Amino acid sequence: MNIASDVTAIIAGVKTGKSGPVDTSTVNNSTYAKLYDVSTAVGSNVVYLTFRNVQKDMQVYALVKLPTDTKPSIDEIKKINYCRVIKPKQEKDLSATGPYNASAYALIIWGLNANDLNGNTEYKIYYVVTDEYGNPIDINGNSTSGVSEFTVKTLPIDIKSNISSISSFTQDLYGNFNITIKNNVSGITYKNVTETCEIIACESAPFDNKDISLQYDNNGTWSDILLNNNKYIPVCDRVYGALSSTQGFTIGDGYSETKNFKVKINKVNAYMFTIYIKDGQGNLIGKYDRGIPIEAISFTSNDINNIKAGQESQFSVFAKANNVSDDVYAQCKSTLTVSDATYSNAVSNQAIKIAIGNNPEVNFTTDSNGVVRFPQDGINMKQLNDGISIKFKTTFTKPGTYTLNLEFEDKQGNTIGGSKIITFTVK
Repeated sequence: MNIASDVTAIIAGVKTGKSGPVDTSTVNNSTYAKLYDVSTAVGSNVVYLTFRNVQKDMQVYALVKLPTDTKPSIDEIKKINYCRVIKPKQEKDLSATGPYNASAYALIIWGLNANDLNGNTEYKIYYVVTDEYGNPIDINGNSTSGVSEFTVKTLPIDIKSNISSISSFTQDLYGNFNITIKNNVSGITYKNVTETCEIIACESAPFDNKDISLQYDNNGTWSDILLNNNKYIPVCDRVYGALSSTQGFTIGDGYSETKNFKVKINKVNAYMFTIYIKDGQGNLIGKYDRGIPIEAISFTSNDINNIKAGQESQFSVFAKANNVSDDVYAQCKSTLTVSDATYSNAVSNQAIKIAIGNNPEVNFTTDSNGVVRFPQDGINMKQLNDGISIKFKTTFTKPGTYTLNLEFEDKQGNTIGGSKIITFTVK
């Protein structure tokens, strides 16, 4: 087990410390060889639990508490937890050493209710390992009723962000967030401090610096942060950049600063945003990790399942985005097609009445490609943070299977926030 010298641990009955493991249990450990190695690491707002050399399928449940809090039961850990399912023979390697048996399986653990932990604070990591059927097992694979634990201390610089309260960001549109850095160690000054960031695509999909724009508030002006590609780590693409000058800055006693950022990413995925803060000697004194989910604009249809040919019908679509910060105006593009077993055609010259929100209906007619764009002056995409209702009223002359493709386009004709195809039947 790789356990730092200043970390103590109890792993399913085995107490460890600077002198090495000491068996304090009465469990018969001869049934299995050791199933895994486990180690910890710390950031400012999170702690990490990493498993290596995993020998069989298993599940890990973990949570973090203050040392003064009551030690949790197995059921509590499994109920309020961070869970990692590990299947060593089925998952790709996280290193460059081979296609199977990943070198490390990591849990990133925040506080209860996903709150950021505090910097320069002692915590206990409690975890339970189970077999694939949910039965708790110890490090040797035997049945156990024990809870394993580590005692750790987070990095000295406290880092917080409102990212923790943002459910998602919207594809192709800027979203704002802030980072607050605070020196939690009284009487200590750090000089020549550097601050860098890294954004990792959590799913193995192509991602590079052309897919992202990251900016910071430079005294009232938004300035670009230069991001470079890192292709040396397989599986997950990532970019990185500097958030401070190469000369660095000073974090003195009582230092506290809030910085404002905004980010735009053009691919739907889950991303991990990481900040590294190092002192002049290169020691890591602060690290922040948070997920940034990028999602497409959602389109939810209503009253679209009871449409009959020859009768005027009305249905609506609710469009919703998240955390859009900039005044970007875009038109909604609606493309209507109809098909049966032998053909698929654009529905041209279709008269449609469209109302956006509480605005009055406006008459439109689809072009030869079945397309209508509305409204003429566009919609401020910030309105989609609250969501907008788009009502359609039209008469379909023929029965069939119809598709309605919805997307937003900017003034240059670029799609913003993805698209949605809604299929419905006219009887």
